[in-house]
Amino acid sequence: MTLAHTPDTAQQALERVQHAWSQAAASWDVDALAALYTEDALFMGGRPGHQIGRTAIRDYFASYTGTILSASLTLSDFSAQQIDPGCVMGQGFVNFKFHLKGDEHTTSRLRGAWVLQAHAEGWRIRLHHFSTEPVQPPLGSSR
Repeated sequence: MTLAHTPDTAQQALERVQHAWSQAAASWDVDALAALYTEDALFMGGRPGHQIGRTAIRDYFASYTGTILSASLTLSDFSAQQIDPGCVMGQGFVNFKFHLKGDEHTTSRLRGAWVLQAHAEGWRIRLHHFSTEPVQPPLGSSR
C-alpha cells in the first residue's frame, strides 16, 4: 500500500484534515465527515459517552442532523508531533463556528487532540478527543 501525504510535516497533516473536516461540515455531510475517520477510530465529542468505529462516529454526526446546518473548525495553539512517517498526533484548542436551525450562529472553543494515520486516500483520524476546558481541576468534593 502506498501511503498518501506522508511527505507532509505533522502540522501540514493536521491542516489538511482540518480543511477536509470543515469542507464536509459546511453542508453537514455526515457521510463525508465519517469518511475522515479510520474504520476503528476512537471518538469522544460533545455528547455523553464515546464512539468506536466509523459507523458509530457517523451515527454521532447524524444525531445533529436538523440541528447543525453547517460548521467549521480551526485549530489554534495546536502542537503537532510526527510519531512515524504514517502517524501524526496533535493537541491544542479547537474553535468551532456553527450555523444552527433557526438561523442561529454560535461559537465554541474546546480542548482537542487528534491522532492521524496515513492511508491511500489521505490522512484519516484515528483518535478524536474534544472536551471543554475545566474551570478548576476536577479533584472531586469531600462533601
